[in-house]
Amino acid sequence: MFIRAKKIQGKPNHYRVQIVQNYRKGGKVKQKIIRHIGIAHNEQELEQFKELAQVIKQQIENQREPKLFSPTDLDALKVRDNKPLPVNVKDLREEERLIKGIHDIYGQLYDQVGFDEVFKGKRVTKEIIKHLVLARLANPLSKRSTQEFLSRDFGVNIKLE
Repeated sequence: MFIRAKKIQGKPNHYRVQIVQNYRKGGKVKQKIIRHIGIAHNEQELEQFKELAQVIKQQIENQREPKLFSPTDLDALKVRDNKPLPVNVKDLREEERLIKGIHDIYGQLYDQVGFDEVFKGKRVTKEIIKHLVLARLANPLSKRSTQEFLSRDFGVNIKLE
């Protein structure tokens, strides 16, 4: 993804400022406009639009691939005890997020209330019911969204039926 300032034909000092991304299609490199920032009518506006485009580009990149540290946090982390850090913190990325709290906390409540006894002998297993109840307590969603939530965040795969 990059910022492009494209001169408008027939108009001196007029530029379109855009955020553009390259991609391949059929073996050829194509470009897709991600966001149109505006049309600059002079050099001062062009610089302002480029600065704005840089901020928007950073926001888009953070949405697509969240960073562990904000730019202000990075500045604070660059040097510790007047020595540079042994690791480049800009290169750190989140690979996996584990959320286990609902099973620890709500699971104990579930067991104490005795819900396991309520669902004895039912067609659906106790374990599936427990996962569904805990997920709905933690994050009240629709049935489909609860199933996706369990699959995505906990690796629990349950058929929607």
